[in-house]
Amino acid sequence: VGPAYLGGPATAICASTASQTAMTGVTCFGGSNGSSTITLSPVPTVASITYTVDGGTAQNATLVSGAFTVSNLTAGAHEIIISNTGCSNVTASSVSVDGPSQLTNSITETACDTFTWAVNEQTYTSSGTYTGTTTNESGCSVEETLNLTINQSVVYYADADGDGYGNANSSTNACSQPTGYVTDNT
Repeated sequence: VGPAYLGGPATAICASTASQTAMTGVTCFGGSNGSSTITLSPVPTVASITYTVDGGTAQNATLVSGAFTVSNLTAGAHEIIISNTGCSNVTASSVSVDGPSQLTNSITETACDTFTWAVNEQTYTSSGTYTGTTTNESGCSVEETLNLTINQSVVYYADADGDGYGNANSSTNACSQPTGYVTDNT
């Protein structure tokens, strides 16, 4: 003979609601290291559950005081459906994980004839807008933009006597006129 129960056999308690009670945001834009703690109410009798995130593959979890943590979430809104043996499914539909915007950096440079950009080690010989990606100290990607103006150098001739006419045998290339030099060598 089995044990006697006052008031009849024990009835399983099933959760009727599920809500997000804590959240850890994603570290980097596009990352998937966010998490959310989901708490069921009332606390179900059976602590073993399965859940899906956004209709994905079912995963197992064990409730601790009616709660469990979902890891590897991306930034944004998620729907988590929880199944508990002998109970109807419960949906946590207002699950939201914070995340940063894409990090960007833009610089403007002016150079004479060529410019080598440290972001990608490319050497440019013409003006334009160039893009690349770096990684910051937190391991997050940064979309870099280079707004580049390339000035073409000109031949300047030494004008040692200051008469406005340079010496054809003494020249230099530069983007701005050096002191004591002229463009006329006649």
